[in-house]
Amino acid sequence: MQQQSENTEKKHKRRIHYSGTHPKSYQEKYKEHQPEKYADTISKVISKGSTPAGMHISICVKEILDFLQIQPGQKGLDATLGYGGHTLEMLKCLNGQGHIYALDVDPIESAKTKKRLEEKGYGSEILTIKLENFANIDKVAEKLAKPFPCVRVDLYNIDGKIYFGELTFTSYGGLQDFYTDEFQKLAGSKIDLSGVKTVK
Repeated sequence: MQQQSENTEKKHKRRIHYSGTHPKSYQEKYKEHQPEKYADTISKVISKGSTPAGMHISICVKEILDFLQIQPGQKGLDATLGYGGHTLEMLKCLNGQGHIYALDVDPIESAKTKKRLEEKGYGSEILTIKLENFANIDKVAEKLAKPFPCVRVDLYNIDGKIYFGELTFTSYGGLQDFYTDEFQKLAGSKIDLSGVKTVK
């Protein structure tokens, strides 16, 4: 019985056939899902300016790196980790010195990206990935600040949830002066006091 079980061949799972001469849906593009086996197909798709199914190609990488001018020893933040394409190129610029913090709200894809980057030699000593969500945080701040002509809204992002801290009307008690006069005038020009009642 055991020998019969061992000799039983596994049924070969045939791919789903598609209508027409070329696959159209994501699932039908089986060659693009196996880049190691069908390298020629992948090259043809990319050469046409398309992205193979199941792959991610980062855009404007050179332009971003030229703008940032990342140097070894620096620390940086990638606020949209995603597939990790841009993060990878930024890590290369550090040349093993420095640290990059990366944020993303998707726990499943973040774990996959973390594994991909670790396999390329970028572990926790140079990369920290946090599950954070800053969506709508500006709208929350705007809503809380609406009744006041000038106020600082302190919010905290904990495990993807936004928590209110406090409203601050005089940062550092109005005692710490480390802004230039030019900046103070610029910030002050944006404060609308037309609706504030004055006491004479």
